[in-house]
Amino acid sequence: MQVVYRRCCGMDVHKDSITACVLVFNDKGEKKARRKEFGTRELLDDLERVEKKRNEIEEEIEQRLQPQQALMERLTTMPGVDGVTAWTLLAELGTDRSIFPDADHAASWAGLVPANHESGGKRHNARTRKGNRWLRRALCQTAWAVAHQIPIIAYHLIALLQRALARGRTFQVPSGVLGQAWRNGRVQAILARFLRGEEVKIVPLDAQLARACGELCGATNTADIIDASVVILARARRDTIVTSDPDDPRRLDPSAAILVV
Repeated sequence: MQVVYRRCCGMDVHKDSITACVLVFNDKGEKKARRKEFGTRELLDDLERVEKKRNEIEEEIEQRLQPQQALMERLTTMPGVDGVTAWTLLAELGTDRSIFPDADHAASWAGLVPANHESGGKRHNARTRKGNRWLRRALCQTAWAVAHQIPIIAYHLIALLQRALARGRTFQVPSGVLGQAWRNGRVQAILARFLRGEEVKIVPLDAQLARACGELCGATNTADIIDASVVILARARRDTIVTSDPDDPRRLDPSAAILVV
């Protein structure tokens, strides 16, 4: 009989044990089986030890970075930057910004700027330099996550909510705005998480608010009732308008305080 695979293996997983078996053929065609059995409790104990050690390391990092808490909060407002990425940025770039004359120099040091190799009017291989591999890896992973998962505005929304909660602020969301945003399936999970907060209040478009929106649109010669509801609610509470498109709210109320995300 011809040997198709000289080596093969299998694994049998049970509730209390895992059995791994390797079948090996030697040059004479003789087969030998090797078996190893693991207890699932043993593997779970190893996992618990690793997780415990990881938590201890993370707590130690948080304690040592406590003096830089304000800087950490600013870093995490950037799209895709979480606590671990912020730790990496601080560890690799430091807190002394005078080391780099500008952001371009910092990006070059991280190995994120393509080389300029041109000769005789022809551009040759322009690979990025190796740079700081830890910083480069963290920034590339962040950029990939932002580009492939959810829109950038969703990350801004999370960071904004965290900052507002830390300052004891609340959010008012007109129901029309919620309807517009909910059309985008990619942000529904983020919106649902945002709306579950006790600090977030959905304001219905009742008859009184609808009439006020119509009057404002008529006075400013505009037609967006949703933006008008945002401006009216912000004006009533003297709140800041959070939006990714500030042009329409500014036409409705040039004096409105607007935060662009």
